Amino acid sequence: MLVVLWFCGLRVGEALGLRRADLHFTPSATSLGCRVGGPHLHVVHREDNPNRASAKSRDERSVPVVAWVLAYYDR
Repeated sequence: MLVVLWFCGLRVGEALGLRRADLHFTPSATSLGCRVGGPHLHVVHREDNPNRASAKSRDERSVPVVAWVLAYYDR
């Protein structure tokens, strides 16, 4: 998680608010209905997180993720 925070430039609340559905770490997520190409994650503002963490921005954004970050996540 620290590598994702550092590389992607996420705030702590944004990282704690991530859900598995927000992580698209495959080369293409079009089969999931996502229009963003390449490995990436979506930062989404939510009010219903059990840990009360949320993104400050109300706009959804996608953040690209490179291969070595994926290797750390896989470990």
